[in-house]
Amino acid sequence: MSLFLKHIGSYLQTSGTSSSSIDILANIGFSITRKTVNRQKALISESHQDTINNYCLQNIENMFILNIDNYHNIH
Repeated sequence: MSLFLKHIGSYLQTSGTSSSSIDILANIGFSITRKTVNRQKALISESHQDTINNYCLQNIENMFILNIDNYHNIH
């Protein structure tokens, strides 16, 4: 499976293309299937979460966390 086809499948899904259209394009070789796109999204999401967790653990001493409650000033 080529990287180009993965990018095409991801682009189609994020641009709102229907699942059946993505699968049709996959059947003729222009994309990857919607299930593969969903798996790729899940892997990217998990990888990103791990990256953020590792960054926070490595830099916890330098972090400054603010909790700003500005609810009452919303008009």
